[in-house]
Amino acid sequence: MSQCLWLNKCCECVEQLQSNIRTKNGPGKRSADVPWSWVCRELFSLLSRYPTGVTHAIILSELQMLWSSGHSFLWLDGESKKMSIGDFVHARFANPEAILEGVMASPHDLPGTQIPLAWLHEHDDDGTTGASLEVYLHQKFYQHRQLTMANCRVRLTRCRLQPSQGLVVKSSSSRESNGKTARLLPTDLMLFLTDCESLMADGFSTQLSSDETVGGYHQSVMLRITCVGDVTTVHAPDGGTSQQVCVALSDDAGRCIDMILWDEHLQLAQLFKKGDWLALEKPYYQLYSNQMFIEYGPATVCFCVPFIPSQAMDDSHSHNSVLNHSSIVTDDEGIASAAAYPKRLHVSQVQRGMKAMSLCVQITSKSSLVFSGEGDQQEEFDLEVSDDSGSAKLHISNRQPRLYRHLLPGQCLVLCGLVSLDQTTAEEKHLSWDSRHKGSDLWNVTSLSGWVASPLLGEPQSLSQLSSQGCLVSRVSIEDVHPIGRVTWTQLHCTCACEVTPHSDGYLWCAACGVKDLVEEGNWKRVSSERRALELCWHWSFSFSVSLIDDSGVTQLATPTDDCAQNLLQTTPALFASLSHQQQSDLLSGLRGTHIVAFLSVCPGSEPALLNTFVSEED
Repeated sequence: MSQCLWLNKCCECVEQLQSNIRTKNGPGKRSADVPWSWVCRELFSLLSRYPTGVTHAIILSELQMLWSSGHSFLWLDGESKKMSIGDFVHARFANPEAILEGVMASPHDLPGTQIPLAWLHEHDDDGTTGASLEVYLHQKFYQHRQLTMANCRVRLTRCRLQPSQGLVVKSSSSRESNGKTARLLPTDLMLFLTDCESLMADGFSTQLSSDETVGGYHQSVMLRITCVGDVTTVHAPDGGTSQQVCVALSDDAGRCIDMILWDEHLQLAQLFKKGDWLALEKPYYQLYSNQMFIEYGPATVCFCVPFIPSQAMDDSHSHNSVLNHSSIVTDDEGIASAAAYPKRLHVSQVQRGMKAMSLCVQITSKSSLVFSGEGDQQEEFDLEVSDDSGSAKLHISNRQPRLYRHLLPGQCLVLCGLVSLDQTTAEEKHLSWDSRHKGSDLWNVTSLSGWVASPLLGEPQSLSQLSSQGCLVSRVSIEDVHPIGRVTWTQLHCTCACEVTPHSDGYLWCAACGVKDLVEEGNWKRVSSERRALELCWHWSFSFSVSLIDDSGVTQLATPTDDCAQNLLQTTPALFASLSHQQQSDLLSGLRGTHIVAFLSVCPGSEPALLNTFVSEED
């Protein structure tokens, strides 16, 4: 198990930023629900864009603006598109994909007209009332005004604001907002949230009837959602195209029927999920290709009974406890999404079937590289990772170019979009990360120069702390350069990172893998088209270490990564290998006496340390 204390310090920095965002937002549900993983994702995304560093004040300002402006709902898959009513009104833009949820009440007519309006109130789970907003009712909901009188909870999307005309949006303190408000324009993408007892009392049937073989409007029915499909494109015979989403429904008897949502109604599928009960008043039946479907007709009204997970979740601060929190949404198949979890997730808290997880871990080992799909488009490899709570086996599926060679034992990673595999048990964790999945991000934290150049982790530390902390930033000078072996460069097999050597038959081969007749990466002409290219290739790599000394006189031997060495020498490994021995010696000698702020890491039981990245202190 890794004892990387620096990793904990890094996570404490994220928690401090999370706390600052909550404080600046003030009291309220949206402020309290800033997920730890959202802060982590946005922080490292920001640091990757500012390699020369950024101040703490700018980081906090950027994160605060992102969260309060309404961009934050885009980071989650579906569920996070929810926005508070107050944030929606005061955001810099009113995104039509945002999902609003609240209690609709107090129906009334627009003064001097018979146009119906109602108030949409934001009610938090603790019973407090937030902002309120006036909403024009769509004509299909005119007959349901009695529901608004009963304070019915609704969920709606494709919301657009009418320009303010001297009206007001009420806040929880009943103060008016500059004497102006914008009303919500009518939208038909709204469903009423209710319970099964109320629907049964209103005459909704839980079984499809036999007369539903004829098109047109039929009796109200309540069906279970078994699947919500993806958006697909349909090509019509006349050359036109449309988009559709298929929602699979089933009744109590197990009979199934699909509901098709077309074009302007696609966003309705964002308002419910698999496992919910969907009640349809006046469902419209249509025959396509000898099969009957339900459509969201002009008179169709949707009611929803949300699926509530039976598993209660407990808010625990300790990473040694079993994870159990109400903000982890679980569907009827037991798949839990940890994207909105408000605290840091530790390896020991991972449970089987969880998805959308974010973890901060250190690499302890990595496997060889294999390829899947066509050519070398998909890298597949395994990592052994750990934090101070436990270790896990992590399978990486990657389409980013050459990720494998940039990940080394001892380095620290921040991964978003992790999925826990079925093999996961309380004792052994198996995780998967796929770059193709929405919301998947990976940062090699120890290689981000933005960390070094930003005052996020405090002052540089002494090299004497490296063995106990696992990683640290230190102000050092390069005392000397040492070749690893006979030369300061080497040739590595692309799939296992082992050194390739000349064979007695005259070709290069990898003794570790047994692969023969290897060619330099990029020389595709000699590679058989029937075999994956990188399995038969090698690449150039630097092969030297540096002696470092800090301000207190402590020394440390460290091996620079290829990226770090390339930045130090300002040349690529291939170009360096092509130089004469004297030219190589001159370049390496020029490093002596260089003052840098270095980011070092060490894997337990490994020597020397790894020099991941640096910031030069030279003028």
